[in-house]
Amino acid sequence: MNAQTPPRPVAVITGASSGIGAVYADRFAARGHDLVLVARRGDRLAELGNRLWARYGVAVRPLVADLSTEPGIAAVEALLESDAGVTVLVNNAGLSRLGRFIDLSPADHASLLMVNAVAPSRLARAALPGFVARDSGTIINIASANAVSPYPGTTVYSATKSFVLSLSLGLQNEVEGTGVRVQAVVPASTATEVWDGMGIDLKDLPPE
Repeated sequence: MNAQTPPRPVAVITGASSGIGAVYADRFAARGHDLVLVARRGDRLAELGNRLWARYGVAVRPLVADLSTEPGIAAVEALLESDAGVTVLVNNAGLSRLGRFIDLSPADHASLLMVNAVAPSRLARAALPGFVARDSGTIINIASANAVSPYPGTTVYSATKSFVLSLSLGLQNEVEGTGVRVQAVVPASTATEVWDGMGIDLKDLPPE
């Protein structure tokens, strides 16, 4: 009797339809991970999933979810809590709003906090019990250089990214000595669609 091929590990990536999330999807697919790609735009997810399947032969499940909403977060939580094959969570989904603290509306404040702080915290909480029980798993949280060096007009955004960085450092301490890993990524200005919400044209940024 032939031994069954073990199932491939699964990486769950939020904000996967473009930018940093799409790059993570490609990298994990290249390493042999099946994928669950989370974003608001189902057409983008389908296009990316088809491309990665054709290139790497991995299984790709799209999960359309808006992480600025309670149902969107709950849908991803349910997946993380129920699928023991998940070995990686990439908390990449992010929202940007450029403007002075007093000029942003309460709705802007709420959406920034929900997507950038509440969602990664709750998804990490959903994934960790299984990771700890299996003594294996990785959480990658995408923060920002603004977490440690906010500039005018990014006060709320920067505060949410400071939360992500502090959350990551705290979780690193809590899982020390186990097979679970927590990583914070702190990119500087990166050419992604996050700038669309800030009203800044990428051509106006220094090339470096």
